[in-house]
Amino acid sequence: MTGKQSFIILWWLLESTITHYFVFDFLSHSNLLNRKKYLPLWLSINVLLSLIVISFQIPGVFFIDAVFIALFAGLILQIPIKKLTAPLSVILTLLTLKEGFSAITLSWASQRLILPAQGLTAQILFSALLTLLFVFALRMIQFRYACTFQKSISAYLYILLLPCSFFLLLIRFSLRLDSSDFPTDLINIKPHFWITLLFLIIGAAGSVFLILELFYKIIFLSEKETQTAVLTNQLNNQKIFLEEAKQRNINYASFQHDIDNHLLVLSGLLREKKHTLAEQYLQQLKTSCQAFSFPISTGNDVLDVLLSEKIKTARSNQINIECNVKIPSEFKIDELHLCVLFSNIMDNAIAACQKIPQEKRYISLVSAARSHLLTLEAVNSAPINSNFQESTGLHNIRHIAEQYHGITEIKYEKECFQISVLICEK
Repeated sequence: MTGKQSFIILWWLLESTITHYFVFDFLSHSNLLNRKKYLPLWLSINVLLSLIVISFQIPGVFFIDAVFIALFAGLILQIPIKKLTAPLSVILTLLTLKEGFSAITLSWASQRLILPAQGLTAQILFSALLTLLFVFALRMIQFRYACTFQKSISAYLYILLLPCSFFLLLIRFSLRLDSSDFPTDLINIKPHFWITLLFLIIGAAGSVFLILELFYKIIFLSEKETQTAVLTNQLNNQKIFLEEAKQRNINYASFQHDIDNHLLVLSGLLREKKHTLAEQYLQQLKTSCQAFSFPISTGNDVLDVLLSEKIKTARSNQINIECNVKIPSEFKIDELHLCVLFSNIMDNAIAACQKIPQEKRYISLVSAARSHLLTLEAVNSAPINSNFQESTGLHNIRHIAEQYHGITEIKYEKECFQISVLICEK
């Protein structure tokens, strides 16, 4: 083996290692996994496969690589097929585009560059440039579209991945990338085909990114529609609480109106020494009063009803709860929006507490008002979860806060979840 051949082999191994490092990173982030402990094994197998392919001159390396990625992701990283399909399609398509560009540039170099040293330098430079472009494309997709791969989507959206398969097969078979005669075919590509093939691959690359953008928009609009439906349903539920609060006030006013008469009856019974009847009557009054009593008084009747129910639910689940919420009567905020904020905060906190042992369950809910600002802060125990994703309820909280020119901050550390909301008076 000559020094030139050794250098090319070493470069190929290095380039393959870099490529597969970022492929591993892309798969992990696309599925919100923390599997770095498997990275050395991933890279070691990749190097071993590369050496086998080089030693035995095996054609069809791409398909071997595809099988390796799919099996490792499914068996070792334990990514379900449903969640693996989209990111794997993107990876294989980008790898094909990279090989296609490489084939065209090498064909051009083999016919335009005469000196061997000049050709080797050009080959390494082209390969390095394409590797950088591959990594850049993968990272860009990872940061912009990775959330799309994390959603549970209906099967019809996978039809959008069919063009990726079409471009993949078209480029690979047109350029015969997996043929044993590929080096000979590469040299024999006629010059006037270079531009045609180049535009074909550029068009395929552009189409892939357009497909991903369309994929992203469909998921985004679908989520928005779902969130709107959930928020509408929550607002309708809060209207029920509002009606209950109004009815409570009516009943309470009626009770207050009759309290003097009740006291006269009690006084008469006691004066006539009918103590048993007086005690029974007093017990009936006590029962009636309990209908108007709530474990919390926020200053807002509707919120009293809501939080009373949530606190009752929390305590029934053996959750220690501290609630210090006061809403100034002069603070202008829609009662329905107020209830959506607190109901989502409490529902999320209760759901999180139910996932941990009883002795660790707690919820703290505090509000404070100053000038035209209102702050809400909730802290609750939660299970350790490095793959935290915002729920629809948290999206609704952010949406309500934004309507009042406010902000929402979330902290999730170890076994503690904290959400802070600042809203401005309208």
